[in-house]
Amino acid sequence: MLRDLKKLDNYSGGVSSEPAAQGSEADFGKSTEEKIFHDKTEEKILEIKYKIVAQLMIRGIVDKIQEQLGGNTKRILIILKTDDNKHVAVWEETMKILCRLGCNTIAGAMIVATKTTQHQNKEDFCYPRLELLEYPLVGRYLDTILESTKEPLREEDSRQILLRSILYECEPDEFSMKIFAHTFHAKPKRSNEELRKLLNNLRATQKSSPDIAAKMFNFSYKDLPKGYRSCLLYLSIFPAETEVRVSTLVGRWVAEGLITTTDWSWSSSVKEALKCFAALINQGLLSPAARGATGNVKSCCVNQPVHGFIDKIARKQRILEKRLSSRWARHFSIFSDVHLRSSQKVEDFLKNIPKSSQFSKIKVLDLEQCNCFKGNRRYLRDICSKILMLQYLSLRNTDANHLPKAINNLHELEVLDIRETEIPMHATRKILLRKLKRVLGGSRHTQFSSIHIPEKIDKMEGMEVLSNVQPWNHRDLDHIAGRFTLKKLGVVIRKESHLGALLVATKDLKRSLRSLTITLNMLTTPTDQWFKDKSTTEWDPKDSHLVSLSIMGSTQKKELLTWFSTMAIKVAKVTISGSFRQDDMNTLAVFPSLSCVRLRRIHDQTSHELIFVAGFNSLSTFIVEDTNIAKIIFEDRDASKRMKMVGLKELDKDGVAVPENVEQDINKNGDQSAGGTDGAAMARCPSLWKAKSWLRRN
Repeated sequence: MLRDLKKLDNYSGGVSSEPAAQGSEADFGKSTEEKIFHDKTEEKILEIKYKIVAQLMIRGIVDKIQEQLGGNTKRILIILKTDDNKHVAVWEETMKILCRLGCNTIAGAMIVATKTTQHQNKEDFCYPRLELLEYPLVGRYLDTILESTKEPLREEDSRQILLRSILYECEPDEFSMKIFAHTFHAKPKRSNEELRKLLNNLRATQKSSPDIAAKMFNFSYKDLPKGYRSCLLYLSIFPAETEVRVSTLVGRWVAEGLITTTDWSWSSSVKEALKCFAALINQGLLSPAARGATGNVKSCCVNQPVHGFIDKIARKQRILEKRLSSRWARHFSIFSDVHLRSSQKVEDFLKNIPKSSQFSKIKVLDLEQCNCFKGNRRYLRDICSKILMLQYLSLRNTDANHLPKAINNLHELEVLDIRETEIPMHATRKILLRKLKRVLGGSRHTQFSSIHIPEKIDKMEGMEVLSNVQPWNHRDLDHIAGRFTLKKLGVVIRKESHLGALLVATKDLKRSLRSLTITLNMLTTPTDQWFKDKSTTEWDPKDSHLVSLSIMGSTQKKELLTWFSTMAIKVAKVTISGSFRQDDMNTLAVFPSLSCVRLRRIHDQTSHELIFVAGFNSLSTFIVEDTNIAKIIFEDRDASKRMKMVGLKELDKDGVAVPENVEQDINKNGDQSAGGTDGAAMARCPSLWKAKSWLRRN
């Protein structure tokens, strides 16, 4: 709202109007001087008109802010934390806007700087004018650390003195402070003896950033279990700051044998690997690179300081091969005996794979983005015939366009990733690998892209993930129903018989299946009676462990959503793509455990307006991405206060929320409904795009 006020305030100062159109009937017969006078008069009237509109909008927004603050019963202190001067100009503009609210509401406003700010009059930052408060790094990180303790600490507390002293020894190296804060947060119940030992160790070190940083890294590194340390060192094969997908990292850790459990099962190893990943994130040794819509980390990276430390340790432990260039290490297993210089290419390895036991140690071959297969079909054949102990094979984002019959020689293979390739869908039909756990196919750039379900899927007893698969016949889905280890399934449905078999399989997999993605590519939609016939009273819906449901495609989804709302009552997250209508919204409201709804790529021409109906008692997150929905009307305005809304602007006084991409389009193109000069003026002042409707309401 403050941002809108600034735009309106700037606009109310003047309008750069375009000259009026010349040669109109009103100008016929007038002298040149009369025409100039007439044009200037019209420009002045237009300028005054929109100044009035801007002032009315400002008054409306100010009233709304006052309403949110509770009138005169509440007073607030605005604090802006900054490390440099880049926010100063913006803040000075904001101060002018704050004056409109009056001192009765704003108790004060100040900049809290972590570094000395180079400004002539520091007190000018504050509103009202106060002395600038310098916020040192030590105080900032001490506050962060204390927030991780449950009980408040007094200033004279010996533990707090220890924490402050450790941070002072780290000064001015912010990396060391950050690592200490993360490590303490991960294990706050540390003894004073342990903290005192760390303090003495830091004091015995020459006070320079590299030495202090090394000590603090070792403190965090030794805090990890031995297996987790190996997983951290494994990341040295990726260049610093390189983004790595979490699913890729977890799969490779397990395939390399870095994570094992007492029962040696893939499922329990994956669980332990995810715990390891969470521990590395919590201690600040791994940095999140991208997050999903609900905030979960999708990819990560190792920043430069941490990478320097783990690279040094990994070379000592020979995790990094001396004869394998760090440029290519990410494509191969550790301890693989592969020799490849930085001046060579991965293709040089594929050209000459000897048929011997030399490469029996290679368990991981990640060839993502290695485009050398299209004219060399023998490369894949050689991989499948000579590297027989392979457990992880990724051809993702390569130019591979076939799978050789020799793929069935890889009896140890657990992960096969052929996403974003030109491999035809039928190539997976004859795969028979009994230890296979994950089969990933399809392309996000092509609608309904998929691969066929292996004909012998019933022989693969440990299968856990099938992504973007399509049944050849309904028996394929019957076979899937017997895979009681299956946790994640993404399937493309083209026939009514296949949909029926899928619903039956969903009931059979009730205790294992956690995530289900259905892509509908059907010409007709089954009737309500058809879905009722697929329901059963013999099955308790509470037995279903399905928590994530995604439905994509242009087919109407009401009946399918209704079926899942009654047969899988633990569903917490629903993602809808393709089409979405009011009936679908009404059906979502009855899901008893629904906490997150995500609408993405909705381009149904009948869905320009949606009513967010009452219900959704458990909903905490509502996400709208890349849709043509013009507005969403909330029947229950309090519902928007209980949830996090992503991709939506704040509700107006009528309970209407506008998707951000819609407002961006309006801001970019102006009010297309306004003709002539009015439309041009609206385009010059994007914040006034809804001025007319606001004036009508007020």
